[in-house]
Amino acid sequence: YLWFIVGMRAIGAGFGAIRTLQIALVSVAALLLAIAARRWGPIAVIAAPLLLLGSRGALVCATDLEPETLILLFNAAALACLGVGHGCGVPNPGGAAGRSRALQGYVLPGLLLGLSAICRPVALLVVIALAVLMRSWRLVAGALAPVVVMLIINASLTGEVAIMDPGTVFYEGMNPSAAAFEGVQPRIVNDLERQSRHPDYLHVAYRVVAARALGHPVTRAESNRYWTAKALAFARAYPLAALRLTARKLYFAIHSYDAYDLATMARKNVLLARFPFIPFGAIVGLAIAALLLRARGIAPLVAFAVAAGMALVIFYVTARQRNAMLSPMIVLAAAGLAEIVVRRHVVAAVVAMIIAMLLSVNGPAQREDALGWLGLRNAFDEAVVLEREGRWGEADAILRRLEAEGYRPMRENRAVSSIAYYRARAAAHMGQPAAAVFHLLDHAEAEAPGNEHVLAMRAALGDQRAARLLFTLHDPLTARTALSEGM
Repeated sequence: YLWFIVGMRAIGAGFGAIRTLQIALVSVAALLLAIAARRWGPIAVIAAPLLLLGSRGALVCATDLEPETLILLFNAAALACLGVGHGCGVPNPGGAAGRSRALQGYVLPGLLLGLSAICRPVALLVVIALAVLMRSWRLVAGALAPVVVMLIINASLTGEVAIMDPGTVFYEGMNPSAAAFEGVQPRIVNDLERQSRHPDYLHVAYRVVAARALGHPVTRAESNRYWTAKALAFARAYPLAALRLTARKLYFAIHSYDAYDLATMARKNVLLARFPFIPFGAIVGLAIAALLLRARGIAPLVAFAVAAGMALVIFYVTARQRNAMLSPMIVLAAAGLAEIVVRRHVVAAVVAMIIAMLLSVNGPAQREDALGWLGLRNAFDEAVVLEREGRWGEADAILRRLEAEGYRPMRENRAVSSIAYYRARAAAHMGQPAAAVFHLLDHAEAEAPGNEHVLAMRAALGDQRAARLLFTLHDPLTARTALSEGM
């Protein structure tokens, strides 16, 4: 994608021109999805492009300089070429000649998926899934071509074959502050990033912190191993919390709510909220209808969507990352709609509608995420501010009321996502017995498992297990900062 931007700038294209081109490419992808859906008849051919053009997430992603629109385009083109069971968009005549044509047709789809993979490696999972399903080494060969070229370019320009940071991204989605939406970094990493004038300094900041922790300069690979180990340590220390977090990612991956990890996209999403769009839950509902009705030839689509969706479950969920699974999901949905109409299957239609409605209802997690992007405060934030001012009684009164209402905050690394933690701080400062404070901290650890401030407060009160766990789960800079802040 960097080379795409460099090429566009070389011909004099500014941000506005690139954005316009990317929006136009969404329309091209819509046409390609119509071609991919032709197997299920004219209803599917009409429905597929309308479903994509009605997606707010696809439009928002196209308005920023990020590679997701190219990924959407390449994935749609790969599906159009595959013809979902027909070699490279050519109807399969059957017999040996048909099989030969289909095998030859897998090279171009593989090449397109390879181009998608060098934008983001998610498509590599798709290639593996489709290659196993279709038993085609030509698909793999086609995909490897652009990947190998890019690895050679990486090595020649940077001295490193792989310049991605999967370890840090995995950590961002599997750590005590992670909430399934977007990636959550340690505050020290955010602070270093803000202090630097270099663009995209986040990856460097991670390596700086890892180097300080290990006591020597680290390579990209060493940094990735360090942060992967921290994520796995959290999963081992709190296996139930890790399972719940993974389940939340799976649910959020199919929910209609569009989460973002860039402020520019989040603001555009809010501005577009008053316009009607097709929720992702409706696409999921129609796709499930295709499965229930056993629409013919959908196995490659299912494999594609599941493989692309795995990245969201492994790492974290945003509308940007979901763009990778949008193409197969839309073709599946178009096939489901066509099957419902052709068969006049009322039950499948009702099931699709119920699923769409359920997946479009925002719960506390969605409301809390939106609250964070809008920069709004509520009573919980007011209580946190009161504690910083030393007004412990007033803060505790607010927290007690929120606790009685069943409110659950989600503050990622901006604050501790636990009412019990702030009640424990208030209790300690108001002179309540240590047993009462520890009782609240037990609840806090259940609400925010592994959080550095919860563990640091327990350690300050003499809990040696918490002290050891603090440095196991967190980098030393984060752990020492939490300890220094104390209660």
